[in-house]
Amino acid sequence: DGNSATYSDYATGTDTTPDNNLPSSDSGNSANFYDNGFTTGDINYPLTDAGAYKLSGSPYGTFDQGGNVHEWNEALMPGSFRGLRGGSFANHFTPPFDILIASYRAGNDPSVETGYSGFRVATIPEPGSGVLAVIACGLMWLLRKRFK
Repeated sequence: DGNSATYSDYATGTDTTPDNNLPSSDSGNSANFYDNGFTTGDINYPLTDAGAYKLSGSPYGTFDQGGNVHEWNEALMPGSFRGLRGGSFANHFTPPFDILIASYRAGNDPSVETGYSGFRVATIPEPGSGVLAVIACGLMWLLRKRFK
C-alpha cells in the first residue's frame, strides 16, 4: 500500500528480477522486456497492452511500470535531455535487472521520437458533486455557528 515504509527494487513490489513471461503466464512478477528474446516473440510488435500483467501490479496499484516502454518524467538531464524511467522492451544491450530496477535512470532528447519511449497518463478522480455539496453544507453550517 502507498503508506508502507518498505520499498522494493522492482515496480512489481519485489526485490527479485521480474521474468519476461507472456501476460497469459503472468507469475505475479512479470514484465515486458528483452531477455534472450522479446517477451511477445514478435520483433515487429513487441509491446503488450497496458495492464496486461494483472498479477504484477505495483504496491501502489499501477501496472507496467517496468518494461514495455521507457516513461518520460520531469527530471532534467545534462544538455537538453529529459528523464526516462522504467526500462523498455528494446533494451537488449543491458541486462534486465539494470533497466527494470526502480533506481534506473536514463535520458533522451524529448524532440526525438522513438518507439520505445512514451508517457503514462494518469488521472486522480475528482470528487463527485454530491461530495462537494456535503462539504459545502458542512462549511456553511460551521460558518453560521461561528458568526452567531
